[in-house]
Amino acid sequence: MNYTIEILNEKALKLLISLEEMHLIRFIKKETNSKKEKLPPQKNFIGIISKEEGNSLREQLKEMRNEWERI
Repeated sequence: MNYTIEILNEKALKLLISLEEMHLIRFIKKETNSKKEKLPPQKNFIGIISKEEGNSLREQLKEMRNEWERI
């Protein structure tokens, strides 16, 4: 079983360390999401919509830009 906890007091951390030393629990290091944050923003959206929907949205955007240029 895995749990995520938030330590609110230094005493709780010392207690958890003691439990680990007694081999009752184990700390597992998690990788941070820093790799996701380093990706360009458009990479976060790959696969969310179909190619057809993307093409449709691209055409609509093109039409809207043309309308703005006419004003």
